[in-house]
Amino acid sequence: MISLIDVTETKGDNTIGSPITERSMSVWRHNIGLGLGIVINFDTWYSNSMAINVCYNSIMVSEPFDKLNPGTEATGNIGVYGMEFKYYFGVKRLK
Repeated sequence: MISLIDVTETKGDNTIGSPITERSMSVWRHNIGLGLGIVINFDTWYSNSMAINVCYNSIMVSEPFDKLNPGTEATGNIGVYGMEFKYYFGVKRLK
């Protein structure tokens, strides 16, 4: 899987008229993921289904943060856990 990580950092205090600085960075990274889930098929004329998946991706999301702030201590992030909900729209079944 190839992912785009987009990081935006905004600095400033919450007073009116104070300067606000914003920096952003985008990086492309490839990763390997592992998921476990279930697919629910709906009994209709169309082959609609829904998938629920719990996943783990080995993407290093902390790398762009470390590049944005090179003088600070590196953040350690090994992976990301997530939950996916996917709905598949089917077409009419042929008899």
